[in-house]
Amino acid sequence: MMGGILFAIWQGSSFDNCAKQWRLFADVLNDMGMALELASPFFPSAFLVMACTASIARSVTGVVGGATRAALTQHFALRGNAADVSAKETSQETATTLVGMALGMVFTRATADNASACWTLFVLLTAVHIWCAGHSALVAGSSQGSSQGSSQGSSQGSRQGSSQGSRQGSSQG
Repeated sequence: MMGGILFAIWQGSSFDNCAKQWRLFADVLNDMGMALELASPFFPSAFLVMACTASIARSVTGVVGGATRAALTQHFALRGNAADVSAKETSQETATTLVGMALGMVFTRATADNASACWTLFVLLTAVHIWCAGHSALVAGSSQGSSQGSSQGSSQGSRQGSSQGSRQGSSQG
């Protein structure tokens, strides 16, 4: 937990400016933490160091994930609807988690007695996860420049429209 606090103090001000890059960093760090946790029983003399490093990785991942979630929610809330965007994101995350748990049970049954199959599956799924996260960050980063102008215009337009509507409503009342 202290690792997350110290990391937030050290890097906290950069989370808003580079949210997509930090999100990718958190994904990679989380996967590294899982790999350390899974590998730690195979290295009894280094178990404590590996387990503590994995815990720090998870703690930093939590800090970065929470901070970038707030920045990305704010980015997508073009009409002052951050709560709506957050609720939809949480629903998508819940659905993804449920599908992941179901697939995890299927994979566990299929590979329960075969350690090499478990590791192969872990490495394969981790590679797919990192590739998807990296691709998402690149695609979002390349479209950010073109969408910033339009999103600023649409949010300004909606603010102007709502302020005009409230002025009209108050003058009619």
